[in-house]
Amino acid sequence: MPNYKNQYLPFVRVGHREKNMKFKCIVLSALSTLPFIYLTPALAQSSASNHNIVELPMFSDNSQAIPFYRNSLALGGDGISGAAWFDYDNDGDDDVFLPNGVGGANGLYENLGDGSFIDVTLAAGVLGGEGGAGVLAADFDNDGDQDLLVLGDGNIMNPYGNTPIALYRNNGDKTFTDVFAQSGISMDSHLTASAADIDDDGDLDIFISAPGNLMLQRQDHSKLYLNDGNLTFTDITDVAGITDTGLGACVSAFSDYDKDGDVDLFVGNCNEIQFLPVPMQLYRNDGDAQFTDVSIESGLSNVLGYWMSATFGDFNNDGWIDLYSSNLGKYDRNTGGPAPTLPAFLINHHGVFKNYAVEAQLSDFEFGWGASAADFNNDGWLDLMVVGNVPQLGYIGAIGNPGHLFINSQERYPPRFINAEDEFPLNLQDHYASGIATSDYDGDGDIDVIINSDSGLVPGQAFVLENEHGGNWLKLKLKGTISNKDAIGARATIFRKQLMAQVREIYAGSAFGASDSKVIHFGLGDSKKAIWIRIDWPTGGKEWFKTTEVNTTLTLVEGEGWGL
Repeated sequence: MPNYKNQYLPFVRVGHREKNMKFKCIVLSALSTLPFIYLTPALAQSSASNHNIVELPMFSDNSQAIPFYRNSLALGGDGISGAAWFDYDNDGDDDVFLPNGVGGANGLYENLGDGSFIDVTLAAGVLGGEGGAGVLAADFDNDGDQDLLVLGDGNIMNPYGNTPIALYRNNGDKTFTDVFAQSGISMDSHLTASAADIDDDGDLDIFISAPGNLMLQRQDHSKLYLNDGNLTFTDITDVAGITDTGLGACVSAFSDYDKDGDVDLFVGNCNEIQFLPVPMQLYRNDGDAQFTDVSIESGLSNVLGYWMSATFGDFNNDGWIDLYSSNLGKYDRNTGGPAPTLPAFLINHHGVFKNYAVEAQLSDFEFGWGASAADFNNDGWLDLMVVGNVPQLGYIGAIGNPGHLFINSQERYPPRFINAEDEFPLNLQDHYASGIATSDYDGDGDIDVIINSDSGLVPGQAFVLENEHGGNWLKLKLKGTISNKDAIGARATIFRKQLMAQVREIYAGSAFGASDSKVIHFGLGDSKKAIWIRIDWPTGGKEWFKTTEVNTTLTLVEGEGWGL
């Protein structure tokens, strides 16, 4: 990958030209009908002070720090996998786990705190070797350290079905023990997973997606597992009201879409068996681990496709959590192929979603797997990074996704994004990138990225993008006491005088088979004003905190704020 360190240009949104506005060296962009121009920072500051200045982040390629190569496709796997940032040793910074495919060793890399990592896979006992796809990092036994759930590879194309699931219990001494055999989890096929406390009892429950097996023409059932404690689980799919329609699921995620204080379940169906576009599903949490399918009234049933990411975030800063999901994408009009099945960008209007992918300039792109939402340029607005490609479906003509960074142009209704492909070329078109996860792993206040990739007949390198953008920021580490210790499902809202509020949630399982850092990150732009912080804890408590500091990380403990 190229070095992006010096790729820095602002984007200025302009309407009609003002009478006294003068520009030099204007280059018109090819962004559909959106009126964007490129200026130098000085020109942008002096000539367009009344317009939104949107800066590109500055990334450098730090892939050599994590020398991981995924080799599943060459040995019969599917060539797709996730990635997980998590603090496995409780030293305060995020480490990374990368599942490998059939015959390949997983990778667990310990963060040394100086931008470098060491391979601790063998010593930690998570070598694997049978093949992995999605990975979920969370404290499943609520003992204060992070465990790992690794789903098997080969579910789609392998006629022998999945490789086994591994449930690694963190022993608290930098080692893990696989306790899957005693877990009570049983799946015919499995690809990704997500977790949240669905019954407010203080521990994390798990949803596992089952896409079925294309080679065997077997449609399997996704399952919801209730945590019984001590790393054992009970299948409550049917009694909880999760009605499996047999459409196959690639992804899932939990988010409080209706702001009623409990987490709801999104399921991204991908219908691998029939290979026909299908709707998403949304299950509203009614309390006591009971759900109601609200796909129709929420607007999700109207959006058809093969849904392969679950990426939540408040993209227009209105206080409601929106959703992006990747799809097969556009097809090659020269070779012919199926009708294009484009990504969905669903804006949440008080619990009802509407697809604004076209208006947001996010629709006409290639095959997508993982997508991460983060404020990459610290301006207070969530951006998107999307990766894709799949080796087995070359006949579609949608292969060749170079990867895309979409910068939020700071518009609310509808939100719009700038495709920064020319200024920020990821150059992934010859790689089968699928997993993407985000973390400020070097602790400098901007969000870094890891991408797990396969290269087909040769092992595929993982890519590490180190963000060097700078800007003001605030990070929050939440510690549950009544709620689960990870505070999965918590919602943090920051308020600053005369500035727009921002909202974040903590997820376990997102994008495609990935786990982002559980440290909440807010970009603050140029502001250094005092910040009021509201935390809605997973078990229902609501508290306020305040800080006058920026560019810092705060640890907020449940019960130590001002109660509402």
